[in-house]
Amino acid sequence: MQFIIFLLLTIFSINNADLRMASTPKGNFIVQNSEGSIPFVPNLNANYMEPSDFNYQGLKNQRANNYDNFLRSNIDNEQDNRNFNNEIGRDMLPFRTLEANSINNNIINAAMGEKTLIPLRWNNPHSSECEINIWLKSGSGDNIVVPIKKPSCCGEGYQDNVIDFTIPNDFNKLPLKVPGFNGCNKIGDCTLQIYAHSVEPRTYAIGTPIIIANTTLVPGTYNVVPQIEKATVDPQLNLNVLPNDICLPTTNEQSNKISAVPRFARLVSDQFNHAYQNSDFSPYSGQQHELISRNLQSATILRMTAANGGELGKSILTNENKKFIETLINNVNTVVQKYETTANNIINKIKNQYQNTAMLGQQQLATCFRCPHTGSVNPQRIEQQTYIPSFEIKDSNLANQIRNNLPSNVKNLIPINSQNVQIYYAALKEMSNDFANAASKGFVYQPAMLKTSITTMNDPTNFLKVDETGKKDNGVYSSTIALSTKIQNINKVTNLFTNNIPPSVPLPTTRTLYETSLPFLPTIDIPSPSGTLPPNPDDQSTISMSNFCGKTYDTVDCNKPCFYGLDSECDIGTICFNTDLQKCTPVSNNTITNRFCGVTYEMIDCNRPCISGLNSECSGYICFQTDNCIIDTTSSSSPTTIPNIVTTKSDNLDGNVDSNIDGNVDGNTYFCGIDQNNFNCSQPCKTALSSECSNDNTILCLNIDNLCNNINNALANIANNSIQNTPTIIPLLFTVIILFFASILI
Repeated sequence: MQFIIFLLLTIFSINNADLRMASTPKGNFIVQNSEGSIPFVPNLNANYMEPSDFNYQGLKNQRANNYDNFLRSNIDNEQDNRNFNNEIGRDMLPFRTLEANSINNNIINAAMGEKTLIPLRWNNPHSSECEINIWLKSGSGDNIVVPIKKPSCCGEGYQDNVIDFTIPNDFNKLPLKVPGFNGCNKIGDCTLQIYAHSVEPRTYAIGTPIIIANTTLVPGTYNVVPQIEKATVDPQLNLNVLPNDICLPTTNEQSNKISAVPRFARLVSDQFNHAYQNSDFSPYSGQQHELISRNLQSATILRMTAANGGELGKSILTNENKKFIETLINNVNTVVQKYETTANNIINKIKNQYQNTAMLGQQQLATCFRCPHTGSVNPQRIEQQTYIPSFEIKDSNLANQIRNNLPSNVKNLIPINSQNVQIYYAALKEMSNDFANAASKGFVYQPAMLKTSITTMNDPTNFLKVDETGKKDNGVYSSTIALSTKIQNINKVTNLFTNNIPPSVPLPTTRTLYETSLPFLPTIDIPSPSGTLPPNPDDQSTISMSNFCGKTYDTVDCNKPCFYGLDSECDIGTICFNTDLQKCTPVSNNTITNRFCGVTYEMIDCNRPCISGLNSECSGYICFQTDNCIIDTTSSSSPTTIPNIVTTKSDNLDGNVDSNIDGNVDGNTYFCGIDQNNFNCSQPCKTALSSECSNDNTILCLNIDNLCNNINNALANIANNSIQNTPTIIPLLFTVIILFFASILI
């Protein structure tokens, strides 16, 4: 029933309004508390600039008739509210104000070194990451940002959040780093930006003029040395350069920047994306792209690869390519929903064990699953697609047990050697082959469109569906011109990335299997974004003999291969690198695994390897790790086996059948053991509690279903029939096909 309700909420939900501060301009910015929430502490400042209507009649109507929706809505949906034939398209970033206007009397006051709390209200609390920046201008007119809050968890099904920031104590030194800047002293000097990006993925922005006390440089003679960092860069498919698998908790003190470091603003055209790339979703367009999670970047890759071409751009898609994109989008929807549903079921099984709370400054947070991570003051979690978070299972034993209980079609959800449930990274791995095929047709990941001015990007028709004469053409004329602009942008973003990555990270290589071209203009080659998609562990075509683990590329250990290119294959503290022949000799095909399939450990078949360690490779059997099946083309001797009863029984957690991971024992299915790889069939634990096995939890209670009976029956049959298990060792041949998500970079 719970799964059915989840699906109904997903199908019938309308995600058209999302995030604002917990106040309204018409309500004089008085902070509003919601029923069931812990009240916000008194005197919180919730001032912000009311969004512009951008001269769109649809937004004027929305402001008049549905004001709350007007305040909350994401930029992607708000761009839908114009007449594309006669209303000029405008960029809404960075503050959702007309041409980035930041002159407004509703201000926020802050002081260096003091924590400031901002109350937030979500209508549709999507799983998101929120960052906070201060925008200022140099004497030359350059747009400069100072990040003060790293991208951190927010939303996740909780409607009432608090986010904090602290102005670094060295903020008053900025006039020595930014020529012409002399502090945030009056309206117009500085603007606070709260930027959020959801896993849908969609874009949210709130802007407020900010005045910061005591940031004026004392009069005198100073040597102003410009110290302004480069703008942030989209890592594209290079997920390994991002710092975290999942989002950073907002209550983590490391989420606040300790030093005021100015950088050039990344200026992005959200209008170009909506018009020519994707009118439903958007790439990450914040100022700290290098600090978002791999999970969120994966979500943007999914939707900005399976993209509809934009409101104008879809006019030049052929019918064949429209059908292809529609199929690709449907495939992404199916895969993503599968992992979201499974993750939600896991949450509902373990949430009572993981309820906690915290203080955020003076604000008491609610007690619930991940309340401290999101800063939630409301314990009620709404369960709906895109609201479901990716999260860490703190107990490694529980994480291993849940992973082993996952059905084979969602094994990617918790990578091997990981305790993180990673919804969108798992979905991206599963879609990697589909996206490689899409690349061959010219459909690749599209990053945010960069521009040179904070005002609306120039466009030959002002983003209208007209030709050069002003005649209506459904967007064909401008979309054809936009193709070359997109190609230039992909090249630019790729070049910026390769110039920005630190020396310890190897440069992304241009690896091609085929040339790709735009399907509607065959003479124009489209470049590939930098990097490659994470491989799908269930697909043997993604195996590489040249992948090895190391802390950096220079310290790669050539004795530790990672065949699938996954960091989870490596020891903690190391990641997987693709090396060249000079760095490491590729692993030989005849010694690449110590994992093999079998009914039991005693009945391992050395002719049936399972390199990934997944039972799904064994077609109904179990994948075991053993040192007794060394593949050697010169040997035909049979291995000897060491008795050790091992199993990983899969229960359904995909929403179709209720799982037993919560301890509801059905029959004699639970037995004591050290871990899922070693258990004792003569020691049942009928209550499903580890305390039944040992007092100190060194021996655990494990769910193995009927395998003990099956094992005993199998061994009895072996004894009765005098069958000797002497499998023959034969050479193992692997076809190594590296699917590259790339074409020649122009």
